Amino acid sequence: MSSEQSIPLTAVRGLGPSAAVKMEQCGIHTANQLADLSIVEFKERCPQLAKRAEAFVKAARRLLKRLDISNQVASSAASPSASTEQENSEAPEQVISTSTSEALDEAPKLKKKEKKAKKADKEKKTKSEKEKVKSKDKQDKEKKKSKKEKGDKKQKSKKDTGDKKAKKEKKKAKKD
Repeated sequence: MSSEQSIPLTAVRGLGPSAAVKMEQCGIHTANQLADLSIVEFKERCPQLAKRAEAFVKAARRLLKRLDISNQVASSAASPSASTEQENSEAPEQVISTSTSEALDEAPKLKKKEKKAKKADKEKKTKSEKEKVKSKDKQDKEKKKSKKEKGDKKQKSKKDTGDKKAKKEKKKAKKD
């Protein structure tokens, strides 16, 4: 899981300078070392950061995975044929170190893009949820309106039947 180049601890997402100092006191000096540790080993080596052990170790692993992928892409793009690789044996190392530093520089940009994408997704969800709520409200209003109209018709019919009964009773009373 370790990369060819040592990566500073502060490059790990969520790991600030104070946590980096504490880790260095525990003997963990690079993100590579952090990623190679299990969570249990990290807790044993650095008990003062035990609460956030899982988050730190997983973040370091994600960072190295991202960097390894970018290194693979960069090295495949940099080496078009095997003969040029043999002639310039130093070229892949330069590309890897450059791509690693570029990836570290681009990491905050990627985070911002991810946040924007998540925010856009949330906005889409909230818009669709709002539309669903509006349509439900509209349907509920229509149902209430139709129930009210049905109720009004029933009341009218009851009044009509009540009026008819009253008229019949009046006629009977007049006849008697």
